Amino acid sequence: TLDSACRNPTCFVKFSEMEKIANIQAEINEVQPVVLSVTIGSTLQFYFIGQKCEILQDMNRHLETVLKNKKALRKRLLKARCEDSLPIEATFHK
Repeated sequence: TLDSACRNPTCFVKFSEMEKIANIQAEINEVQPVVLSVTIGSTLQFYFIGQKCEILQDMNRHLETVLKNKKALRKRLLKARCEDSLPIEATFHK
């Protein structure tokens, strides 16, 4: 009976297969947190990049408005206003 048991190694084959499966599952369990942290990190990075982009776009809009106002102010200052203003005595023309 011992000779017939040694010739039929199916129990050892199943044991080695189960051991391989357990090793693979252990590797998967080790890799999953790393993949999850990388995924979360990249997602947060894209979120913060989106926020920075929004802030930069708001600043750009503000600066464009300031520039338009500056151009309008320059035009008004360069425009001859002698028709609109009251006459000033010559002593005050400095």
